[in-house]
Amino acid sequence: MKIKLKWLLFFLLIIIGAIVMKKNLSSFRRQNFYEHFNLSRKNIYVAIEDKYDLENPVAIKNNQIYFPVELIQNYIDKYIFWDSTQNQLTITNWDEVIKIRPDNLTYYTNNEPVIMDTEIYKENGRVYIPQDFLSENYNLDINYNEKNKIVTVDFKNKTYSQAKVKHKTSLRYIPNKKGYIAGKVSKREKFYVYEEKDGFTRIRSNGLIGYIPTKKIIDTQQIAAEKINLPPQKKFDGKIKMAWELTTNTTANYYALQKKFPDTLNVISPTWFTFDTEKLNGDIIDIVDKNYIEKARQNNCQIWPSLTDNLDYKLTDAIFSDTIKRSHVINQLLDYVAEYNFEGINIDIEAISKDTAKYFLQFLRELAPLIRKQNAILSVNIFVPQAWSIYHDRKMIGQTADYVCLMAYDEHTNGSNKSGPVASYEFVLNGIKDTLKEVSKEKILLGIPFYVRIWRETDSSLTLENYSMDDGFRFFDKRNVKFEWLDFEKCYYCEFSKSENHETVTYKTWLEDEKSIEEKLKLAKKFDLAGICAWRKNLETNNIWNLIDEYIR
Repeated sequence: MKIKLKWLLFFLLIIIGAIVMKKNLSSFRRQNFYEHFNLSRKNIYVAIEDKYDLENPVAIKNNQIYFPVELIQNYIDKYIFWDSTQNQLTITNWDEVIKIRPDNLTYYTNNEPVIMDTEIYKENGRVYIPQDFLSENYNLDINYNEKNKIVTVDFKNKTYSQAKVKHKTSLRYIPNKKGYIAGKVSKREKFYVYEEKDGFTRIRSNGLIGYIPTKKIIDTQQIAAEKINLPPQKKFDGKIKMAWELTTNTTANYYALQKKFPDTLNVISPTWFTFDTEKLNGDIIDIVDKNYIEKARQNNCQIWPSLTDNLDYKLTDAIFSDTIKRSHVINQLLDYVAEYNFEGINIDIEAISKDTAKYFLQFLRELAPLIRKQNAILSVNIFVPQAWSIYHDRKMIGQTADYVCLMAYDEHTNGSNKSGPVASYEFVLNGIKDTLKEVSKEKILLGIPFYVRIWRETDSSLTLENYSMDDGFRFFDKRNVKFEWLDFEKCYYCEFSKSENHETVTYKTWLEDEKSIEEKLKLAKKFDLAGICAWRKNLETNNIWNLIDEYIR
């Protein structure tokens, strides 16, 4: 009986030991890359740094690797632009616009022809770009591991970590010793090192991405990023004090010439450029006035004429969504800059639908490098971040343009369901803070309103009219109505009621004057913005420019 009990205990210990060993021992199960991810062995896939792209296999022809545009958009350049209608690929960077068509060895950089060694091609509706072209234009390190049939892509302008292992080690798909083995890491091999998790470190070895025990890693070294020397960005010397001049016809040009240029003003943006609203082909109608140009320069003002859409959504949708029309607009602007030696261009396109936003951004990206080539400045007007305009890519607009004009006004407009300030303090403050999350302060010009809105309210209607700052004040002052300072809005408020056509009409205003403007200037100074831009010249009171000079310097 004792012998049987001993044997029973012996077998029980063996079973327990086996369970413990199974729990603690590493798994020896292997799965190759294609088996693990259930992939076709006919395809060749890509590892971009420490991530696989398993949706967009590459092609190899004549010892050249070809990448589908979709893969490039996902991991390398989200703004690479393929126009299937025009059969054209457009790549934009800091100082170049590159236009390529499939099956054509000639492409164009900044409108100059260049001969490619290997052409891009289109197959089954997909466009493929050769490795050499990508390596050169995106500063990439591209390699092919024939053993594992994986292409690796790394960015030369990034810093990486490389390391070795103490001895041959299993590379697993998950950070767990029970995970399937993807391959082996040899003792002499250098591999890329990424993040650490639960005692395991994510690495890439021979194209395979997985985990090895952190304790086995030795000789970790950083590979320094290659320096990329971009051409210097055109910048204004000092703080910008800019205003728009409303010049929509030759008569307006004449009257504008009669007005004085304030000494403080150093950039003027006449609204000289509009689109032909009948043809909708991108033709620009201009009313450039050489006498105005001469007067502005005599007053030491740079001239950044403005291109506006007159809030026409049909027009912007038609023009900016079309590659040929975008190019047509850009070429006209470049011709104007060259002909009149303008120091800059201002883009005031406000009627941008959600669907058109990506095309408008593409327009800016295609325009900016060519404007820089002409040594001119590109400024772009943007709204303060709000829910209805959330689809605007402000971060990329900020990176693309030399300056952004933050339109920190029109808080309440004709489209509002209630009357209110043009630009209350909180509205402006939040607009600056939210914009700074995406655009650097060195690029932001704070939009200042030089106008007053007077609201007319009845039980059944709400309308408004725009006035100059002086006229808006006089409208109420001549009726002996008292103004009240609002601490929260930081502006004066006034209202009165009277009977008109047998109904009670109430007139209201949230006045823009020297005191309210000063509060906005304090914010521009506090956040050290690049300057201010005012809508619009000749609506301001006489003392405003002295006040601007006091804060913006």
